[in-house]
Amino acid sequence: MVKFIAWILAFVGLVAVFIISATLIISDKNRLAEICPNYKKGECSQKIDAVIAISGGNTALRTREAIEIFKSVEAKKLIFSGANSNPKVLSDARQMANLARKQGVLEEEILLEEKAQNTHQNAQFTAKIIKQNGYKRVTLTTSKYHQTRARLEFEKALEGSGVEVISAPVLNDPDWNGFWWTNSRGWYLSMSELFGIFRFYIGE
Repeated sequence: MVKFIAWILAFVGLVAVFIISATLIISDKNRLAEICPNYKKGECSQKIDAVIAISGGNTALRTREAIEIFKSVEAKKLIFSGANSNPKVLSDARQMANLARKQGVLEEEILLEEKAQNTHQNAQFTAKIIKQNGYKRVTLTTSKYHQTRARLEFEKALEGSGVEVISAPVLNDPDWNGFWWTNSRGWYLSMSELFGIFRFYIGE
C-alpha cells in the first residue's frame, strides 16, 4: 500500500509539473505575430524601435531569428546581449553581431551589451541601453522555452519607463517543441526555467 501511494504521489507530482510548465513556459506567445501577422513578409505597420536578442542555449538560432525580424519590421537598431564565460574569446554579443553583418546588417545598426552573464543581467544591462536611447517599443528574442522568464526580467528592468516589450521567440527550436515532455532534454529545460521563474518571483 505504501509503495502504491508513493507511485500515486509521484504521478500527481509529475502531472502538476507538466501543467505548471505548460502554463508558465509554453504560454508566452509570439506577440509580434499578433500585432504584425505578416511581419515575415516584411509587412508591419507597427513602430518598433529596437530588436533584441540575448545569448544562451542555441545562440545562432536566436541571432538568425532576430536578424530576420530586424529586416522585416525595419527597426532602428538590433541589440545583442551576452558575455562569454571565456574572457579570451569574443563576447557572445560580438559573435552575434559578426553573424548579423555577414547577413547584411550595417555596423551602425547594431548595439552591443557584452557584460551580461545571465538572464537577469541581460535585462538589467540592456535596459540601460534602451532608456539611454529613448526607445519605447522593443521586441525580445530568445529560445521559446526561455521566453517567459526573459520577458519577465526585461519588463521588471524597464518598469516605470513606459517601454513595451514584445515577445518574439525562436519559432523553430529543435530543443523545444510540442512534445518536449517526451524526452529528458525537454524536462531538463522545463525544470531549469521553472526554477528560474520561481527565483524571479521570490526576488533572488
